[in-house]
Amino acid sequence: MENVNINQMEYIDRISELFSCKKDIILTIYEYLLKELKNPYLVIEYLFIRSIDIRLAKIAIERGDRVLNIGCGYPVAEIIFNSWGIKNIVGVDVDDKIIQKGREWLDESGVNAELHQGDALFLDFPKKSFDVVLSFSAIEHVKGWENYERWIKNMGNTTKRRLVLTTSNRKNFILYLLGQLVRMEGYEHFFTRNEIENLLFKYGLKVTYFDTNTLWCSAYIPLIPTKFKFNKCTLSFDLLMEKLRKNVLKSWGGRMGFVAEKVEVIV
Repeated sequence: MENVNINQMEYIDRISELFSCKKDIILTIYEYLLKELKNPYLVIEYLFIRSIDIRLAKIAIERGDRVLNIGCGYPVAEIIFNSWGIKNIVGVDVDDKIIQKGREWLDESGVNAELHQGDALFLDFPKKSFDVVLSFSAIEHVKGWENYERWIKNMGNTTKRRLVLTTSNRKNFILYLLGQLVRMEGYEHFFTRNEIENLLFKYGLKVTYFDTNTLWCSAYIPLIPTKFKFNKCTLSFDLLMEKLRKNVLKSWGGRMGFVAEKVEVIV
């Protein structure tokens, strides 16, 4: 790949291991994202941040499952899941431009997945129409507790067996403080672990696995040009901080994630 230098290839190898897929799949995703995000270190940081999404999805999804990804964004997850042998994948996002671009990615890479423009608050899929329903760091971008309840209820109604949800973690005081001092674009609420677990329980879902990642990332730094914010030095610092989180601050990651099982019929 002409856009990947030897230093970046080292990161590609690590991401490939985290995502449980071949390196050529990560290289394909890297090239697509680079066209959109422009900075190679921003792309790599983005993929490291996404590792919790993929890690939890790997726990939840079984071969042969029908999978729904709500707020899918660019179809990174869909390409990864397809490489695992998951063939029945549907992604939904409110942004029609991203859906159109994502369909181009899927066509070019030969990935078998569907992408649709849609709103998580107004899903029109039948009840229990998917084995696993996913939502990766999207719920915090809508406003109001009524909408958070509707989001979780819709996920609970739509899943037959299991749910995966990741979102920003209020326990990471750096992220939360910045969110209060500097209006972080699109972030309406920073959830506590208990808030999410209570919402899931209310709508018939029991948490069976919890994890966090990314103690610090350069994306948290406001008002600095991309070339200064995303480079080899800042990425190395981000990864050093992640080692600290794994060893000491395991529940303090900026992104937290939940796997939950369906425990009752949703009416």
